[in-house]
Amino acid sequence: MKLRESITIRARPEAIWVFLEDPDLMREWNPKLLDCEHIEGPKAGQGATYRACYRMGSKEMWCIQRLSDYDPPTSLGWHITDPENDRLDGTRLRFTLKRTRQGIRVKQEIEFPDALIPTPVRWLIRLIMAVGKPQGELFLAKLKRTVEEVDKA
Repeated sequence: MKLRESITIRARPEAIWVFLEDPDLMREWNPKLLDCEHIEGPKAGQGATYRACYRMGSKEMWCIQRLSDYDPPTSLGWHITDPENDRLDGTRLRFTLKRTRQGIRVKQEIEFPDALIPTPVRWLIRLIMAVGKPQGELFLAKLKRTVEEVDKA
């Protein structure tokens, strides 16, 4: 299952990039990311590996996320695993940045393995994605606000 979101941000690509490649900064705009610690590889760049805690519903989920695709400042991808839960294997978080006339178009794609989400829940998510409207502020809207504040200074 893939979830997609995109937004245009009026900022330099490099200003956006730092908030995508560094989990410490990612916490400033992603309310689901509760904690993270660098565990191996470089702090930023290909191979950077973090132990991270996300809130999923009412539960906290610890995982390992490794920066596996890295092409600054146009695309990066995190590969997410959990040594204690192989259902999480195959989870990917990818961001792409593309210059447009209006600014930088940021696309986020989260790919979950089907085993992670029960079938009835997958059907419900697909239905909501097809006909529903998002409630509350989207994550990328908070990223936009955060980056534009920092980049105008």
